[in-house]
Amino acid sequence: MIAEATERTVIRIPLPKLVAKAMIEYVPGVYSLMKIPAASVDYFVHPTHYTSFETQTDLEGSGIVCPPFRSYVDRLVDFVRKHPEIGHEAMR
Repeated sequence: MIAEATERTVIRIPLPKLVAKAMIEYVPGVYSLMKIPAASVDYFVHPTHYTSFETQTDLEGSGIVCPPFRSYVDRLVDFVRKHPEIGHEAMR
């Protein structure tokens, strides 16, 4: 959904993680094409599953519900584009 919202194409390249990282760091042109640092590969291949179960449980009876991600992903992307000053440091 994020790729769609950012009008990007997801390219899946079946490579061992270390090979992918080495290519980004050492093969000319790969970083320019991928536009991600080698260290980011770890995050892209980490199996992650998100759930809102705890949030929904906490909100039960309040009348507040978690909207589907698809309904607001465009606004998230828009915010990030409008605020390039907010870097990865905010994630710490």
